[in-house]
Amino acid sequence: LIVLCCVFVTCSLFAREYKTDTVYYRGEDLRCYMEVSHIHGKSDKPVIVWFHPGGLTRGSAKTPDAFLTKDYLVVSAAYRFYPDVSVREIIDDAALAVTWVVKNAERYGGATSKIYLSGHSPGGYIVAMLALDKSYLAKYDVDADMFAGIIPLSGQMITHFTERKSRGMDKTKIVVDEMAPLNHLRPDAPPFLIITG
Repeated sequence: LIVLCCVFVTCSLFAREYKTDTVYYRGEDLRCYMEVSHIHGKSDKPVIVWFHPGGLTRGSAKTPDAFLTKDYLVVSAAYRFYPDVSVREIIDDAALAVTWVVKNAERYGGATSKIYLSGHSPGGYIVAMLALDKSYLAKYDVDADMFAGIIPLSGQMITHFTERKSRGMDKTKIVVDEMAPLNHLRPDAPPFLIITG
């Protein structure tokens, strides 16, 4: 019990050092925002870019508390939702958010050579698409091979069920086409750690 209390107090102390700024990355679109959590006075930090769960239809840029117990620059990004925009446009939102991080990480003490893309469920799908289909980031002059690692948590590696729904398909039908990370596998991609259940 004493050890658990010490761990809790230590995690709370680390979390209090963080300052969080809200940044809008697509003009005045209120859905396209990021929480940038950083510690002043420290540089060359690993950077985690996090995309939230919610089936591409809901969710918010909530930074997981566990990320705020280490010395990271953490950017948690929100994006627009289906059916207001297409799945391609959602991935484009994510590409624009990642581009902002690449261009601004050093201002917040982050190292551009240590950027990791991660997300849960659709967030995992999004980061896999960004890393494997280079066209999304190339549009913004960012090379998808620059990232230190890609960590999708329970991300769909086939065409996302929301994309299949937009086409009138049964959500249990397996589709691997241009909207599937698996369709873009390549040997020169950044390192992947796929965690799924």
